[in-house]
Amino acid sequence: MNVKKVAATTKLWLAAQDKKAQAVTGEDAFWASRDIAKVLPLMIDAYASPADEQALTPASLIEEYDTAQDDEEEEASRKKFDYYCIPASPAMFALVEAVWMKWCAYQSLFSRHGASSKQFGEDNDKFLLSTCLSNIVNAELTDPSSEGVTITRDKVSLSLHSRYRPQVFNVRFLTVVDGLVGCGMLLQTKGLSWHGPIRPAQSWQTILHSSAALRALMAEHGVTAVRDTKWDRTGQEIILRKKDKTSRLEEYSDLDVIANGYRAEVREINEMFSRANITVLNRTGAAFIDERDRFVQRQFTYQSWRSGGRLLGGFWTPMHKEERVSRILLNGETTVELDYNSIGYHALYAQARAAMPQGDVYRIAGMDQASRAGIKKLMLSLTFDKKANRSRFPKGSSVLFSEADRTAGARVAIAKIKSHHVGVAYLLGANKGHELQFIESQVLIAVLLKVKSEGLIGLPIHDCLLVPRSQVDRVKTIMEDVSLRVSGIRVPVKIQATESEQ
Repeated sequence: MNVKKVAATTKLWLAAQDKKAQAVTGEDAFWASRDIAKVLPLMIDAYASPADEQALTPASLIEEYDTAQDDEEEEASRKKFDYYCIPASPAMFALVEAVWMKWCAYQSLFSRHGASSKQFGEDNDKFLLSTCLSNIVNAELTDPSSEGVTITRDKVSLSLHSRYRPQVFNVRFLTVVDGLVGCGMLLQTKGLSWHGPIRPAQSWQTILHSSAALRALMAEHGVTAVRDTKWDRTGQEIILRKKDKTSRLEEYSDLDVIANGYRAEVREINEMFSRANITVLNRTGAAFIDERDRFVQRQFTYQSWRSGGRLLGGFWTPMHKEERVSRILLNGETTVELDYNSIGYHALYAQARAAMPQGDVYRIAGMDQASRAGIKKLMLSLTFDKKANRSRFPKGSSVLFSEADRTAGARVAIAKIKSHHVGVAYLLGANKGHELQFIESQVLIAVLLKVKSEGLIGLPIHDCLLVPRSQVDRVKTIMEDVSLRVSGIRVPVKIQATESEQ
C-alpha cells in the first residue's frame, strides 16, 4: 500500500461524497456519483501500489484519469470516427441510397426502434447513416489493412450537447449503427462497459468493420476511390482543451468574442490552403496521402485562449520531413522547410528583457555537440516543468546524449544549460511551456496571414513553414519581421536540412 497515494485519493473520495450529500437537484447527484466512480479505481490502485512508488497529488490523479478516458486507440491500424466525413461523389450517394433501403426494411421488420424514426426525423437518420458509411469507406479505401473505425457507445457522452460534433449525433446514432449491423452492412466488435471499479482488459471503444455484403455493394456502385468521401469541418477551426493536448475538450460559448476572432483568422488561412496549387506525389508502394485534407485548427489548452494555440491538421503535418520535401509540390515547385531557431527561448528572453547569447541556442558550453538533439529535448521539457527540481532526462531522450553527457547525468546537464542561459534560468521550471506555445502560434498565424496577403503560400508545421523554393527569401524575411513585431524579439530563420543533406 502506498500511504501517500491513498491519502491523496481519500481526499478526492471524501470531496465526492460531500458533493453528493449536498446535492440539491438530481443532476447534481448524478455528477457527484460520476465523480465517486472516477475515484474508485484510483483508490484500488493506491492500495495495490508499492510503498516506494512516487505519490501523486489529487489534481494529478484526476488528470491521469482524464488522460486515460480520452485515450482512444491511437494504433495506426484503426481510425477514430470522424463526425465530419461525408459522401462526395454520385457513386457514394448511390451506395448510401442502396444501404438506406436495406436499413429501413430492417427497422420496419425487426427493430423495436423502427417506429421512432419518424419522430426523430428521417433526414437525421439518413445523415447519420451516410456519415457512418463514409467513415467505413474512407478507412477501407485509404488503407485496405485497416482494422476498422472506433466509436463510443457511451450514452451519457452522446446525450450531452457538444460543439465538437453535429447536433444530430446523439444516442440515436447507436440505433443507426445497430441497424447497419442487423442488415448485414457492418460488423461490430463492442467495447466492454466500465461499470465497476476495475477497468476492462479490452478497449471500451467499439470497433466497426465493413462486411462482405457492403464491400460487394461498393464494387457494384463503383465506390473505389478515397475521393468518394470528403470532410466538412466548417465551424471547427478552434478547439479548447480542459488541460493539455491529451485531455478532453472543453465547451465554450458561441458568443465568445476572442474565440470568434481566432476562428475568423483560421478560416482565412484555410481558404488560402483550399485554393493553393498543392500536388502530392503518390507513388506505388508509398503510403497514400490525400491532398484534399487541408483543414487546420487551433488547439488551445488549460481552458485559456492564451495557452497553447498551435495549428493542427493538414495532410502534411504527420508526414516525415524527408517525405514532405520529396512528395509535396507547391505551385509545381519543389519545397524547403523554413524553421525558426527556438522561438520559445527567444520569447523567454524577450519576457526577461535579457540579452540572448550569440550562436546556436542548443550549443551549451561544456557539452558535446553530438548531444544537441538531447539538449533540445531537455530544454523544451524545462519550459514545461512546474518545479525547478528535474533530476532525470525526459523519457526516451537519454539515448540522444553522448556517452559522456549521459554518464554525467541530467542534473549536470541542467546546471550547464542554466549557466549558459543565465538570463532566463529563473524561468526554467516555471510552467511557461503552454504560454510560449501561444506566443509561437500567434507568430505563425500572423506570418500565414501576411503570406496570404502577398499571394504566397506556406504550409505550417508547428514553428516551421513548408514553402516553394522560389519564395524562400521573401518568406524568410516575413517570418523574421513578424517574430519581432509579435514576440518582441527577432527570431532567426534557417532552411531546415533533410537527413540526406546533413
